[in-house]
Amino acid sequence: MKKIYFLLFVLVTSYNFAQTPVTSGPNWSVSNLTSNNALNFPTEITYGPDGFLWITERVGKKMVRVNKTTGAISTMIDLSAQVYQTAGQDGLLGFAIHPALYANIATITNNYVFIAYTYNSGGRKLRISRFTFNNATKTLGSEFTLLQGMPASNDHNSGRLIFGPDVKLYYTFGDQGSNQFANACLPILAQNLPTSTSDYANYPGKILRINTDGTIPVDNPTLAGVKSHVYTYGHRNPQGLVFAQDGTLFSSEHGAKVDDELNKIIQLYEYGELVETFPYSKSHVEALRKIDQIPVVEEGEEDEDFEWDSITSFGVLTE
Repeated sequence: MKKIYFLLFVLVTSYNFAQTPVTSGPNWSVSNLTSNNALNFPTEITYGPDGFLWITERVGKKMVRVNKTTGAISTMIDLSAQVYQTAGQDGLLGFAIHPALYANIATITNNYVFIAYTYNSGGRKLRISRFTFNNATKTLGSEFTLLQGMPASNDHNSGRLIFGPDVKLYYTFGDQGSNQFANACLPILAQNLPTSTSDYANYPGKILRINTDGTIPVDNPTLAGVKSHVYTYGHRNPQGLVFAQDGTLFSSEHGAKVDDELNKIIQLYEYGELVETFPYSKSHVEALRKIDQIPVVEEGEEDEDFEWDSITSFGVLTE
């Protein structure tokens, strides 16, 4: 399966100044494929088995095909009736194409595309569904729900969905933006492990491994005595997910302001997002002072002077 990756470099400074973007180099050239704003917040861009670009539009709520020669756009499915999108990181998210379609685009066995999106059911929720690809019309239909009723947020949904070489689905589940901005009073659940096979409330901050029918793979890890969809935990906002040619799984993950991560993903590992990242309370200060992680708070100083920026670890194996 081919993926297209875009690198975005941001220079943060106290001054605003114009820069000329570098679009071409000695070994490549860049040209516009479509007109500007042709897509409504594209989320996932993948080479489809037909050689077209298959793209989900997070805000547009559609999955489309783009002819990589002419730039012509055709709609594969419009999910406006299902998708709930009102914020900066919800809506139509990632998708994964079944490997059978790459082997034979005309197959009628496992001719599926799996899509993740947020919907409204007494509040914002997450659903992962399977759709059937019609090769004659190049469209998707016949939605079958794999998982639903999982937490979703206005922030840090992550939402990357890919197939592994084991023909299992892997999904990045963000921490929901808890403990920051409008979600400042919500606890981070990245370290919380499910207490049952249906405890979806503790899925935030995890990478999931899922059978293509939505069930839990029998060889998934057992964590705290429970075998669930959870493959790894302790994540903040892992938005990149890819298997190398040797089968190694890697994920890219956003840090808080700084310290973005590129992680090698290994089942059972805990990837280090703290339970609390807000300014220290006095109890935090006293506890952390003992291990010299923060300055001593002098009389009259405010707790908010001391604040985590981004503290993570590569991975800690737990039993």
